[in-house]
Amino acid sequence: MDLHDTTSGDRRGVTRAVATRRVELELGATPSDAYAQVLAEANLGAFGPSDGVIGWVHEAFHDADRRGVFAAARAGGRKIDAGGVVAASRLYTPRYIVDFLLQNSLGAWWLETHPGSSRAGRWPLLVKGALGNDRVPKPLRELRLLDPCCGCGAFLIPAFAMLMDMYADERVLAETGCIPREWAVAVEDTPSTIVAHNLHGADLDGAGVAITTALLRARAGAGIAVNLHVPELPLGSLAAATWPIERFDIVCTNPPYVGFRMLDPLVKEAVRAADSMARSDLAVAFQSRCFGLLREGGLCATVTPAAWLTGRESLPLRTRVLAQGGPRVTAALGQRVFDQAPLLFVGLSIVERGRHPTGVHVLRPATASGEEGLADAVRAGGQMTERATIERLALRPFLPAAPTAVLALAGRGPRVGDLFASFDGVWTGDNARDTRYWWELPPGTVGWRALSGGQGNEAWDGPIRRCIRTEHAAGQPRRAGGIEYARVAGGRLAARLVTNGAAALAGIVTLLPRSAEAEGRVEEVLAIFNSRIGAAWLRTLSSGLNFNPGYAAEIPLGPEQPPLELRRMVRDLVGLRGQVACGDPTADAFIDTVPPWMDDPLPDRIAALEREIEERLADHLGLGREVLASLDPVTRPVRRVDPLADHLGVRVLRLLGFIWPDTPHTEASGQADRPSELVTGSTASVRQIVDRLGLLLEHENAPSLDIDLREWVSRRFVSHHAARFRRRPVVIQASQDRLRLVRAASGSQRQ
Repeated sequence: MDLHDTTSGDRRGVTRAVATRRVELELGATPSDAYAQVLAEANLGAFGPSDGVIGWVHEAFHDADRRGVFAAARAGGRKIDAGGVVAASRLYTPRYIVDFLLQNSLGAWWLETHPGSSRAGRWPLLVKGALGNDRVPKPLRELRLLDPCCGCGAFLIPAFAMLMDMYADERVLAETGCIPREWAVAVEDTPSTIVAHNLHGADLDGAGVAITTALLRARAGAGIAVNLHVPELPLGSLAAATWPIERFDIVCTNPPYVGFRMLDPLVKEAVRAADSMARSDLAVAFQSRCFGLLREGGLCATVTPAAWLTGRESLPLRTRVLAQGGPRVTAALGQRVFDQAPLLFVGLSIVERGRHPTGVHVLRPATASGEEGLADAVRAGGQMTERATIERLALRPFLPAAPTAVLALAGRGPRVGDLFASFDGVWTGDNARDTRYWWELPPGTVGWRALSGGQGNEAWDGPIRRCIRTEHAAGQPRRAGGIEYARVAGGRLAARLVTNGAAALAGIVTLLPRSAEAEGRVEEVLAIFNSRIGAAWLRTLSSGLNFNPGYAAEIPLGPEQPPLELRRMVRDLVGLRGQVACGDPTADAFIDTVPPWMDDPLPDRIAALEREIEERLADHLGLGREVLASLDPVTRPVRRVDPLADHLGVRVLRLLGFIWPDTPHTEASGQADRPSELVTGSTASVRQIVDRLGLLLEHENAPSLDIDLREWVSRRFVSHHAARFRRRPVVIQASQDRLRLVRAASGSQRQ
């Protein structure tokens, strides 16, 4: 195998080639011998600018081990021990992320030390507005940069290249008298000086350390000592004994991402004993350790799960960082950053120790936009949030999405948690035993209660489709008059007014007013959650999809009660959204569909009212229309519904005798036109249904439809009906030309 053919950025090609070669070699060799052979074929040390391919090869060869560790933890409950952490954390860092972190830490340090340098123009990912005050200059050979999780040198090798340029710059500055001449290092001595004095690293992955050592020696010379080592298990770089007194100007790394719930208890307790700040995962533990390894004025640049920048569990660490320094730059990259961990929410951060930045520049490139998206965000400069604003917020988020005007709402009035109590929904067992769709329950069935759930993106009001056994919801408070929202709804807030006695499924958070004052705020909270203001708070307080009650409790309300007109408009909108459910055949409140040949005014009325409510809400909160316009609009998925298929499908179901819980028995509903031979539980031929369906359409004054009714009933109706009714249909194809009603008409389960 010749990996030279895949060194031009084709990482996936390398992964496929290595995986195939590993299988071939291990048929006749041990894994270690196979690994050595793969590295030999990759021509270690000979790639020059393409040294990154070595990291790809290393990751690809061990990828099966990484996946096996996580699979065992998920399926068999086998916790990940210290050795497993090595296998679990082999994720090679994309080069553009490395460049961003190095340019905004090592590069920023250089420019602040030497303001006259022109080097900034060669660092396109440098956030220039985040540069701090001038530093006291010192010889470059005294700078110390550490990667405590160095792996195959993803950070150290590019740092070497940056330092080569900086030493060249230092020689120019010395020649012009800007700095002492004795600081300059001769060209021929620069590589060895960088390796011997500037670069330091460690990793539990001995093979990775060996690769980095070889790559650095190839640059500096075989006789040069390399400051890399493999620390002892189980803590490795987290142990205080590793660098007990040494401190660094720059710490730059991509740490392990193993969460504590998957970690072996002995390792977890050892980590917690070493650092009380480590509460949720190894990445937070490393973040704390890296910050502690900084000198005064040092910069820590890391790629981590985004949760440490906003989450409640890492609040003590953010509080410590603010007390001893502060964040300078943060970036939310979202998901799909790592091919091998696509669901991980990734954040980047540069924090400073000793000096206190006045604010943080927040970058939010589009999810999965890669290098181009991050470069665009850098050119735009990001959003500057003042340090004082962050310190006023209860969770002190380092990655706020809301503009300063929205963040400044904190402290002006009560928070949601001050006025509303929250509780989660009901956890149930097997769906077929404990929860059903309402159409699965025969008329007169007792022991079941309407259930709210599975409607994460439904705003203002949502359809009820499911029921739960009454005993499972026995301990749940009555929710009427409260607000509900789905904790996980695609990263969007969407809240609904609870207008009935339905229970809530797990994952549905209910907010109940604690007092008469809170009852006057229900419409205000509902308006905030369904607005772009609420979405900005979601992205500020929560780094991922889960917006738990603790986050919701931190959203601030207006200093005064909302105006009566705003409250009235919200109630009107809830009513309009309820009318939408009346046209959804899967909702137990269904009455009838709107004929597709008639205009439906509801969507336009709802959209107009939502816009007006959002504007009045901004006025109530004192934000102003210009601030509102600066926020990203809320986009929710639109269900793809075929209005004509729904309309015809409802007519077919009624002809077969199916009755919705709230359907009035009137001629307008089509019940009077049901022929006597098509009764509940009967079968009917396609011809009979087509004939009667044609009569019903005539009765409705339907125009000529561009559809063959016989073809639609015989070929398309059953599949459409099954899809709409969640694969739990009430009608089946009894034979090639006959349909049969298999579920009786349902009675309402709402209380």
